[in-house]
Amino acid sequence: MARGHGAGRRLAVGLSAALALAVQGCTVTTSADDPSSVSGTVEDDTRWDLTEPPSRADVGMPEGGSVAVYETDAGRTVTYELPDGVELPVRARLVTFTAFGGSEAAATGAPTSSDAKSPNVDLDTAHGWFVDSLDRVGAGARAADDWRREARQADGVAGVSSEQVSRRFGFVTVRVAARYDPGGETATVSWVFNWM
Repeated sequence: MARGHGAGRRLAVGLSAALALAVQGCTVTTSADDPSSVSGTVEDDTRWDLTEPPSRADVGMPEGGSVAVYETDAGRTVTYELPDGVELPVRARLVTFTAFGGSEAAATGAPTSSDAKSPNVDLDTAHGWFVDSLDRVGAGARAADDWRREARQADGVAGVSSEQVSRRFGFVTVRVAARYDPGGETATVSWVFNWM
């Protein structure tokens, strides 16, 4: 089964001698000499095969760790291959895989979820990504349109979150949502994939 690995096929987490990332209390350390490191440039696209539950090796989860993290500054196209022949391309700057909540201990168990988050962009760009994702999972654009309308009317500093739209494909539940920050006038889209 093809997975998101190989030179230039995963998101770059860094090419420095040692880069430590703390996520949800867990640390994933990667380096140019570490076989769990990911190489590639920001222009590279990535595919993750979720047509069946992935293994720890499939998602590059380090031995003894419960999280694998891939990030870039600018973001790139990341395509999730889902059951039922569905492909969901997203524009992500951060992708994580976690092994929490499964029947095994998180440090040794199989991955149970993945999250992707877009870069900060303007409201209309985020709305376009949100609409595209909703279309690809078979949902209408209403949640995205309602969110954009509320975001345009925001007159304070409190963020404006969209409805979270959920769809199931085989064993995978996909959730798509967006958030607008009136103070910074930026927006993000997030995608969550659960299969435990």
